[in-house]
Amino acid sequence: MFWVEWLIGIMGLGIDLSDTYLYIVDIRFKQKDFNLKEYLTEKNLEVLSLTPYSSFLLDDINQTYTTFHNILSEEQFVNEVLKKYADIETIFLQNKEYSFLFMDVAFMITYEKYLARLFYFLNNKTNKNYKIIYISDSKKNINKISIGVKKSFLYSYKKFYKIINIGSVDKIFYKKQKIISYFKRILYTKNIFFKVFFKLVRQKSIEASYDNKYYIKYFINSDFKVINNINPSSIEKISKLVLESIIEKKTMSLVSNYYKNIFLKLEDRVKKVSSHIKYHPFTFLSKIENYYEILLYQQNNIPKIFMQHGSYFHENIFLKHNEIYPADISFVFNDYTKKLFEKRGARKVYSVGSVDFNYPIQNAKKFKYDYVYITYCTSYSYAGLMIMNENHEESIDSNKIFNHHKSIIKLFGTKLKDKKICIKIQPGIFLGTMLYIPLLELSKPYKNITIEFVVPLKELFQSSKYIISDYFSSEFINRELHHKKDIIMFKEFPIKVTEETLEDMKKMFILVDTMDDLKEKIENIEKITQNRKRYDDIIEYYSSKKCDTKNMINDILVKELNTGK
Repeated sequence: MFWVEWLIGIMGLGIDLSDTYLYIVDIRFKQKDFNLKEYLTEKNLEVLSLTPYSSFLLDDINQTYTTFHNILSEEQFVNEVLKKYADIETIFLQNKEYSFLFMDVAFMITYEKYLARLFYFLNNKTNKNYKIIYISDSKKNINKISIGVKKSFLYSYKKFYKIINIGSVDKIFYKKQKIISYFKRILYTKNIFFKVFFKLVRQKSIEASYDNKYYIKYFINSDFKVINNINPSSIEKISKLVLESIIEKKTMSLVSNYYKNIFLKLEDRVKKVSSHIKYHPFTFLSKIENYYEILLYQQNNIPKIFMQHGSYFHENIFLKHNEIYPADISFVFNDYTKKLFEKRGARKVYSVGSVDFNYPIQNAKKFKYDYVYITYCTSYSYAGLMIMNENHEESIDSNKIFNHHKSIIKLFGTKLKDKKICIKIQPGIFLGTMLYIPLLELSKPYKNITIEFVVPLKELFQSSKYIISDYFSSEFINRELHHKKDIIMFKEFPIKVTEETLEDMKKMFILVDTMDDLKEKIENIEKITQNRKRYDDIIEYYSSKKCDTKNMINDILVKELNTGK
């Protein structure tokens, strides 16, 4: 028969008629007694890795894979997202009193673009008769309107051939790290009684974070009568404008509901009447309660004071919406930020330095480490899917940052074995609130590498001879740090240094481009740093203004709050 001859012919040509499988590996937490190879059972397979830990596990079994940015380049993705940001930003600029909501919406724009591109890729594979298998340790219950590292919107994809939910999270590891974190924080709390007292005061009265706590006496007894005339319909109006402009036709209903929830939460809050409020200064706006308070302040002509909390060197594109526009008065650390704020439309800006960041640097008699390395970890969280800056090099799937940190470990572990390095990471990586990054596993073979997530940077600075950083850290606000330490900083990763400030940065830092460049600088560090010139004017311009910060702010607050009443 013809079909028998056809089949024999195909077999003779070596053509395989078996199914082809696409495995999506989305493992987010450290696993115990886990072998990924046991789950990749099909012969004809391709693999898509969605997290750095997934990539590590796949590398460990020598399995080839692709990542999100092999599907869509970083440049293409960022351009798509920024174009949508620009469209939506126009709406908020026309409704400036709700400008602070732009950041929440932008997060969803980024996530929606990510999912839309991912689903488009999966649909193409399905149309080519691929059978798609999803492997994840994230939770299946996604009915609640929330997004985070524990939940996955991918479960709503209707064309999976199979879903494999992994249940081998290393819970003992996370519990152990939480205990370690708790006791180390107590160990490094200099004034435990003040901390406990302040926490109780803060819970019962006002919010006073960062430098704000030093001026609490001006706010603790404040009690403003307010009228709540905030019209929920105005929130509904802007919600409708945004939703009409943002939701793509193929977007899942869950994403659509999340957009709506941003506005519904604020609507619900403004319906709860307040007749009195405690006055307090703000920092960068990022939660519903502060949004509501800002609206109340606006309606009742209460002066809105904002205090800087980070370096702002790598300008966040939401800064003007969530700090500059809402503020009547801005306290900033230095003249660099003052100039930045004024160019972006700030009303009244005072350059006052910082109390918190200007702690003394006392070098240890014998250094425990040669280097402390400050890592950029923001993208190691699904909450970090936002494009913060046009100059960012961070990857939506975090693999680029992971590979960068992996290269640092390899460099010190194999080529700089005589140098001890401490890599400081964000606590969430080991506490389960961020994606797990296997830096412990990667550094385990090397005795000269320590991974630290709790000990404060100020302590690590004092026990390390030199500093390496991926970016202009908030800690660099400390003037004394620049005089007593030499800092090596990557100028192109993960956030590029702008041409405008590059010459200044050359005078503040030892700049490097590549791992080879870093290796060369480390091998010649003593020669490079010998009699290295310090530029006082540049250090003060970018770090903390040299002044009596407390008295200066006290004087300004007395004047401004009196005139504001």
